[in-house]
Amino acid sequence: MPYQLFTLASNFDLAQQIAKKLDQPLQIADVKEFADTELEIKFPELQSLKDQTSVLIQSTYPPVNKHLIEFALASFGLKTLGSKKIVGVIPYFGYSRHDKNIFKKKPGPVKVIIDMLEAAGINKFVTVQLHNPLIISEFDVSIIDIMVNDFLANLIKSQVPDWQNACIVAPDEGAREMIQDIANKVGCGHLVFSKERFAADETRIIGVEGTCKSKTAIIIDDIIDTGGTAIHVANELKKQGFEHIYGFFVHPVLSAGAKERIEQSAFDKVFVSNTIPLNGKKTAKIDQFDISSVLAKSLEQMF
Repeated sequence: MPYQLFTLASNFDLAQQIAKKLDQPLQIADVKEFADTELEIKFPELQSLKDQTSVLIQSTYPPVNKHLIEFALASFGLKTLGSKKIVGVIPYFGYSRHDKNIFKKKPGPVKVIIDMLEAAGINKFVTVQLHNPLIISEFDVSIIDIMVNDFLANLIKSQVPDWQNACIVAPDEGAREMIQDIANKVGCGHLVFSKERFAADETRIIGVEGTCKSKTAIIIDDIIDTGGTAIHVANELKKQGFEHIYGFFVHPVLSAGAKERIEQSAFDKVFVSNTIPLNGKKTAKIDQFDISSVLAKSLEQMF
């Protein structure tokens, strides 16, 4: 099935890597921001996409609302040009943590975002490691949520010295299933920390489950945002006698001074994927790995 690849400038590097692996040309949308911050999205080189399939690539990372509107307007533009199908590749899906509603048995606010993007023309979604896979049921069109546990297990083996004797750590209960699977793939023990939240972006450790006889700890989670929870756990592991502490996170939101806090923390090294560009946040302790091959493989199988 023939298709065309499109992206917006904020995720150009990842989209370009995907295009190279697929050996496909990549077209960049023209984004104009007016003085009142309203946006206009154009595809100046296109006259018609009648009966064609379009693949639109962009993560909706901070500024989340701007990138969401860009994506929706770009999708609408492709639809207006005649695309018969639009595949929305959103490696980091903003608002995926807003899965709960204060009203019982009602969808969370993320449903509004999903409905908006579907109304804009998206017929199929491709995401990476959604924060809560349960929100998949809120999509009215098909969705592929790519899990990168195998990828992370192999990456650990190439990046962590003495990985055979390491301890895989979940910084909170939400990462339990993910780290248990990766620990099994790597072949080592694991710990699960529990926390309580006392402010919107502040947490404290209240317990730990499991035992590990190791000097190397590997903290894994889907998202690292302010870094508060992961850093608390890393510092606690150091107090418990772990000599080397590594972090592997899929989506590097890294907001509110996270970069500086990581630099001052007990982490030896933190590895994050390129679902979100670092944009100056790469440091001696923060390194980035490329998951374009995983996304390219998913698209290749689709077409």
